[in-house]
Amino acid sequence: MHKATSSIIRRRMIDASRSGVHDRPARGMADVLLADDIAATFHEACARERQSTSYETRHGSHRGAASQMAFTSPAVHQVVFYAISVDGPDLDRSRLSSVIEQLADPAAMIDLFEGRPRALVAVDGETCSVNMCERMRAALGPLTRISVEPITPKGWFRPFRDSDRVLNLALALNVEPKVHRAADFPIEFAAARTIVVREHLVAALEPVMSKDNLRSTLLALVRFGGNRTRAAEDLRIHRSTIDYRLDRIKAITGYSPLTLAGLNMLSTALAVYILTA
Repeated sequence: MHKATSSIIRRRMIDASRSGVHDRPARGMADVLLADDIAATFHEACARERQSTSYETRHGSHRGAASQMAFTSPAVHQVVFYAISVDGPDLDRSRLSSVIEQLADPAAMIDLFEGRPRALVAVDGETCSVNMCERMRAALGPLTRISVEPITPKGWFRPFRDSDRVLNLALALNVEPKVHRAADFPIEFAAARTIVVREHLVAALEPVMSKDNLRSTLLALVRFGGNRTRAAEDLRIHRSTIDYRLDRIKAITGYSPLTLAGLNMLSTALAVYILTA
């Protein structure tokens, strides 16, 4: 089933790469959705097979042991697909297609027309995906940020969403431009996916983010690692003004930006707010 899924997607990606760039996303989407259904069905079948195998093994069935050995045996080589998003202040979008096709995957499915450029590429594994993106960054410039996330049998669209969110987070936290992954922000993603924590942090930060002056002040303070002087210079405001705003943030959220614990909590809350926006 995995082999069939890979074959369908690869065939469509190659067909799409031979057509005009403008047609690639539209021409490929129908088969991608079909492959998504196939992969999801395979994932569910695997789960049922594991449960059945586990039950039979526990009850001493030789058939169960044989089934387990067959199921866990290495199968055919599988192509791994990755979602990538690209951002940068001086990004030359006109060169991006050729860079991706030459350095990543000649059959990549590329979308350049809404928001950040995105692509679906086939790679041999995680290490190769990072190396591939590093080569792309070298070709596109040192200020380029690239986020890369693996496509899983559970769905194709969450990785694209997460790759965009990772770039949003890296920009907001002023992380040095590089190849970014969700794994770089484990605490932030864990908090965003924990309902009780997410609701608490978003509710605490919402009044701050709804006020332009407080939002820009918090973003600047987090960007400069809690350095009030640099944040005030960046905002072009007096030191006493930023102190007043930070007192307001403390009064609203209950967390003081002037303490390490308070700044860490506000930074996490800001990350969760960005990831769930």
